[in-house]
Amino acid sequence: MEQREFTRIGRHLAVTMSLPGQTIVGETRDVAVKGCFVATDVRLATGTRLHCSVWLGEPGGEFSIEAQAEVARSTEDGLALSFVELIGLESLSHLHALIRYNAGDELETVEQEFSSHLGLHRRQPEPPDSPPNES
Repeated sequence: MEQREFTRIGRHLAVTMSLPGQTIVGETRDVAVKGCFVATDVRLATGTRLHCSVWLGEPGGEFSIEAQAEVARSTEDGLALSFVELIGLESLSHLHALIRYNAGDELETVEQEFSSHLGLHRRQPEPPDSPPNES
């Protein structure tokens, strides 16, 4: 069985994906801290970079999760996007709040995942103190 780094939540939210000269709309099927699956009829090559807006209300509204994303997988059902960078601290806050609110029985697991990561990246252990140089 595949072991995921982050818990996924099943949530249907409007998504706008932007590439130079192209705007694609879709709807999330699931969301995690590191990305989401977007149901859309459009297929893009794996590795394609794009701007992704996940709307927390009406599309074009006040609250959204903004990210630079990369197509991790393209299927007949849509696109698996990996978040490369969340844009603005509010995007990370909105993403964490969305996942917490929808975590249900997995809230404790979600909190552990958040505390073991700094944004999208796993926290690195603190290096041991170096002995002082004796000159």
